Amino acid sequence: MVGVKIGKIPVFKQKTAIIPLKLPFSGGLQLMKRILFPLFCLGLLLSGSLQPLGALEVEVTGGVDNLTFHPDRITAHGQSAEYKQFEGYPFLYGDLLVRGDITEKLKYEALLQRDNILLNTLGAKLSTNMDYFNIEFGPFVGIGDNLERPDVGIMGGIELALPGIVFLSINGSSTLGFRFDFLGDGKRETAEVKVGFWLPHMIAAFSVNTRSYTRRPEESLTLRDELTRFVGSVDFYAKNFPLILRADAGYEVLSRSYKWGNTETIDELGAVFVGVEGRFHIKQLCVIGGYEMPLRLNASAPMESPANARSLYKFKAGVSCTFF
Repeated sequence: MVGVKIGKIPVFKQKTAIIPLKLPFSGGLQLMKRILFPLFCLGLLLSGSLQPLGALEVEVTGGVDNLTFHPDRITAHGQSAEYKQFEGYPFLYGDLLVRGDITEKLKYEALLQRDNILLNTLGAKLSTNMDYFNIEFGPFVGIGDNLERPDVGIMGGIELALPGIVFLSINGSSTLGFRFDFLGDGKRETAEVKVGFWLPHMIAAFSVNTRSYTRRPEESLTLRDELTRFVGSVDFYAKNFPLILRADAGYEVLSRSYKWGNTETIDELGAVFVGVEGRFHIKQLCVIGGYEMPLRLNASAPMESPANARSLYKFKAGVSCTFF
């Protein structure tokens, strides 16, 4: 979602985005090196050519998300004799974002994202910066952990706002392949609708978002991971105060379908969750930290819920730097 500014009070978009990494960690680190290099070069190119036009912002965040299906699992928990209970997997996730101004009304963003549903995403987009209407658009490439053929797609969004009163944003993305081999072997899709209200020293918002990834790890097997979240959030801020705090609460549904030929089985886990995120500004530096935890789990039979819901926590940390 495109950020909106009211006077000197910044309104930050919610980050949902996310980075799964297969264990052992050495393989994931090697993958990150291969993906980070082209993004780093793109960031240098953009910052070198566009820096005189405005500030350059670089943000790096990362963490662990335990509410994740094991990446190598191809048999449903409900069909397993020994592992009917859902078992979380410690995925490393994170974002690397490079943002800057092209003109007063036009901005760019280069991104590298990794999460427990879409895996690795490398992309770039342009966005407008209007008072009442914003739009963003750009291409992206989805990359699997095993460096399969990349999936090419487009992402975009639109936002309508009455500054200081209310805003509505709609965002989405989709790959163009899956049925066309030359465009990739998988299908990645996202969608989000968010509405928010400005209140004294706070911004209240409600959003519904979903992410899904369909791929064929074997000739006769199709896997589909999907996460849908219903989230209520409140951002607390004060003029000239360096800390912005956001509290989240909601319900999410994590599912994986296993389709062998014409036979399909689905593992599904619902969770009521709460979370908090803080951003502390020190001049051009912003320190970021967040934590999220499920309070109650409900697994669809015959899969069973884990004994300890709080073991499926998610946390992140990072920094954002602005260069003039």
